[in-house]
Amino acid sequence: MLRRLSRLALFLALACGSGEPQPASIAMRPALRAVQGCPAVEKAIQDAAVAQMRHQLEAQIIWRHRWGGGPVAMGGPAGAGPATGTPAGPPSAWTTTNVQTPGADEPDFVKNDGTHIFVLSGRKLFAATSWPPAQLALGPSLSIEGYPTEMFLDDKGRIAVVSLVPPADGPSLGMGMCPVGMGGLCGSYGATTTKVTLVDAAQLQVVAELYLPGFVAHARRIGPQVYLVLNDVPRWPAEVKWWVSADWQDEAAWERAIRQLEDANEAVIRAAPLDQWLPPAQRRLAGGETVSVAYDCSQFRASDAPERLGFLTIATIDLDHPDSPPARTTLISDYASLVYASTGSLYVASSHWWWWEEPEQVDWTYLHRFDIGHPGGVLYLASGGLAGHPLNPFSFDESGGYLRVAVNTSRSHRVSVGAPAPHDELRLELSNAVRVLATSGEEIKVVGELNDLSPGEWVQSSRFIGARGFVVTFKRIDPLFALDLSDPKNPRKAGVLEVPGFSTYLQPIDDSHLLAIGVDLPDIPDWRQRSLQLSVFDVSDISAPKRTAQAKIGSAWAYSDALWDHHAFNWFGKMNLLAVPFYDWDPSLDTGSGPYWNSFSSDLRVFEVSPSSITFKGALSMKDLYLTSTGGTWSWSWSPWIRRSVMASDSAGAAYVYAISDAGIRVAPAAQLSAPLATATFPPQR
Repeated sequence: MLRRLSRLALFLALACGSGEPQPASIAMRPALRAVQGCPAVEKAIQDAAVAQMRHQLEAQIIWRHRWGGGPVAMGGPAGAGPATGTPAGPPSAWTTTNVQTPGADEPDFVKNDGTHIFVLSGRKLFAATSWPPAQLALGPSLSIEGYPTEMFLDDKGRIAVVSLVPPADGPSLGMGMCPVGMGGLCGSYGATTTKVTLVDAAQLQVVAELYLPGFVAHARRIGPQVYLVLNDVPRWPAEVKWWVSADWQDEAAWERAIRQLEDANEAVIRAAPLDQWLPPAQRRLAGGETVSVAYDCSQFRASDAPERLGFLTIATIDLDHPDSPPARTTLISDYASLVYASTGSLYVASSHWWWWEEPEQVDWTYLHRFDIGHPGGVLYLASGGLAGHPLNPFSFDESGGYLRVAVNTSRSHRVSVGAPAPHDELRLELSNAVRVLATSGEEIKVVGELNDLSPGEWVQSSRFIGARGFVVTFKRIDPLFALDLSDPKNPRKAGVLEVPGFSTYLQPIDDSHLLAIGVDLPDIPDWRQRSLQLSVFDVSDISAPKRTAQAKIGSAWAYSDALWDHHAFNWFGKMNLLAVPFYDWDPSLDTGSGPYWNSFSSDLRVFEVSPSSITFKGALSMKDLYLTSTGGTWSWSWSPWIRRSVMASDSAGAAYVYAISDAGIRVAPAAQLSAPLATATFPPQR
């Protein structure tokens, strides 16, 4: 790869004198090559940085040559029967974080174990005793350094909190924190530091603290192993420049200045040592002392595909050994755009970098597979690629040695538009596909595909269940495609159902039915008829899927976190109950004479779902807390909206619903949501 990048930079420097160079072609057989030893790692980073720097400056020349006119401003690369509330004994069942793959836990800002609920709000971790429901009470809280975003809770009562802290130029500034007033001087643009705080849930006491360069893009927990996929931006030397001051109107002089800048930048990059690109991690010891944790230069790999420079690190933290440093594997590669995990494999997806736009370019995704589920970090297995761009982790599914992927596809083409002065524009041709890739061996390769499910439409949601797949696309209507994947090399479209609107999340509720949330858009021009909707689809016969139930929710202004975040979609299968956070706004209530929140509503909506019906059970509100706790003076770090929920049942079959917001936690019987049993209020934070 290093020789290839050097030749590429040289080609760019020479080719522009005799015509425009062409963007890098797609790597049809990508791989991650091991880079052994710190000198080799340093050189690999420098080579990749030089190549990217030259490509970006050459792109200015390409744009100047094509479009002329004024200069284009170019910056550096940016890096959720009545009960008494006093049931006897522990809960018989309860909901936890909604995850894609059983056994692969996902982080969220709410976690629970049946008798306790833990919530990250503002800069604190709150613990509440949640069982029995009528005795819901707030317990201790723990301040978290930085800006906490998510956490894990395992079955041994151990919490791993992830927070973001600003980066620092060196260890002397302390665990990646920038002193107040020096934010512009600390680190590189876009750089940050991730802190992992390991906490004993029983005592809410800190057990260990770890600081890692970069920010967590995705994370999973398999047993005691926590896997953090961190994206870290390159820390370009301050002397590297991304623009010139030469006369834009003199094309030849301007191009000469660009080429001279490329050479000057390369000299600066070649002089930058490894520790400038990759600052060490840090650990805080039990006595308060901090120690540096350097990268292991034997655990680096470089991509041979055309990707932007970045550092993608898979860090493995062993909860059984909190005092041990994490195992880290780092890719000198583009950032992870998506991550999918089964209980045995972790797939990292990144996008092909075209350098600049040209006709006939297509979306292309590179995939790298790692073996997980065992102590000692991850093991690289294979790489591959496919045309198209996955929407989210639910676009992937691993089954029987194959990876099934639903993708959106686009291809650029040039058209002549405008009058009386026509000009060329690049436009995108949109479509979608499902591809099946074999994952055994050293190469991940496409062995079967189903193209253009619905040309011109965009995938909104997908779900794979055994030998069946379900994909929702949308333009004006919502086709639900049922796919037969029993023959991986010949996937086929088995059936289709068209209904107005679209579904953004699909939840299996039994072997034959899917529960979906989405948006209802009647085929009429009045957008005010829009609403949220729930749907039940009968997919027992995949050749003829049908909708057996529908419920519309709210007005045209309604929204729910569950539309795009499956962690907010709380399906309690044992009790056939669904809880989703809900927000709406009624402009008729905004008279201008009262507080603005009078026209706003946020509550938790609860539904009873069967294969043929969706019944609204009621709403659990916390609006009184929003007003009495803050008087409406909500800060950026504190919002009143209900965003998550927990449900639990007792041995007698009574169900209880917990609504969770930054204001606190409130519980009510599912049979009488308008009569809360108890409320635990979080103190407002400033």
